[in-house]
Amino acid sequence: MATRRSPFERGWREYAKRVGAFSKVHREVADYYNAKVKPTAVNSLHIILQTFRDAASKRIRVGGKPMRYEQIATVWVDGERKVAADDRLPSLLKRAGITKTRLGMLLRNNADVWLLTTD
Repeated sequence: MATRRSPFERGWREYAKRVGAFSKVHREVADYYNAKVKPTAVNSLHIILQTFRDAASKRIRVGGKPMRYEQIATVWVDGERKVAADDRLPSLLKRAGITKTRLGMLLRNNADVWLLTTD
């Protein structure tokens, strides 16, 4: 699945216009998340979004099986990208049915590329 725009993009742009750049703590939190959980967050807003999707997917059942959410890649409005770890990326792409080239193409026009699967 691909998400065309981040639901936080409008708020981020408004904040940047009125206040300026995000505090560096947003990136520091994302760096910690990327090191300890999974390397797919550009800033703290992505952590919120990815945590929500993960929790929501666990409530959905298809054929009696729970859904599982996997973030493949994220790109922020400034162009910064985060992609799943090199050891996990090939299996995620295979399950998604896309190539690394296709992932790059999706990230040109979308904010997130993610996967929903059943266990």
